[in-house]
Amino acid sequence: MLVGNYLSNYFQDLGEAIRTGASWFKRPRRTDGMRFYERCLPPKLPLRPWPPFLPRVKPAGHWDWFVFDNQTDAFWSSMRPLVRHVLDQTLDRCGLRATLSAPVLHFRCASAPLNRHSQYHFQRYSFFRAAARRYKRRFKGAQLKQLHLLTCVADDVQKSTQAATCTAYLDDLVSFLTKEMQIDVRVHNCAHSQFEDFAIMYGAPFLISTGSTMSLLPGLANHGGRRNTFVSP
Repeated sequence: MLVGNYLSNYFQDLGEAIRTGASWFKRPRRTDGMRFYERCLPPKLPLRPWPPFLPRVKPAGHWDWFVFDNQTDAFWSSMRPLVRHVLDQTLDRCGLRATLSAPVLHFRCASAPLNRHSQYHFQRYSFFRAAARRYKRRFKGAQLKQLHLLTCVADDVQKSTQAATCTAYLDDLVSFLTKEMQIDVRVHNCAHSQFEDFAIMYGAPFLISTGSTMSLLPGLANHGGRRNTFVSP
């Protein structure tokens, strides 16, 4: 059960519970026995009367994975104070809080591009050049010189063809970043659990997502205003 998908449902349901005036919010039942979902995320939250320890929010807009418009932005802008509060507490409870100064790039190769789904595709390399320009604007002229690249080259490492294909894509991307863009890239390939990777992306000062739900969620949740910067297709 992927953390990006699970948290998407969690916060979408939380927003709906607040919108409809529910007294309590209860997390989705299915957890697959994973500690992060069972022991770290709050199993329920009181909503009526609104508890003083929770940031008060009024959900707006609408959240949809594949429709990114003003309604999507409205949902996350309205929910972000509460989402941050819940995730800050969750990561602290699980001992997953990550502190780092270098930018983070998440590269997913599994569903994209191998299943040929119209919504799953890689980004052109011009996207990474645009991200570097965004970094330069954000940090007052500083060049993007170093980044952590988080990836796990295949969902099922037993499928050797898939792993080999993803490795070829990964190697080509790293070559482009290092040779063409002169960036020192530190590759973390299946080096952490998905929850550790989520925590790293959530705490990154500058997060580059290639469109995966895995990196989209921490970007939408924690990167807004002056706190952190999120670059996504």
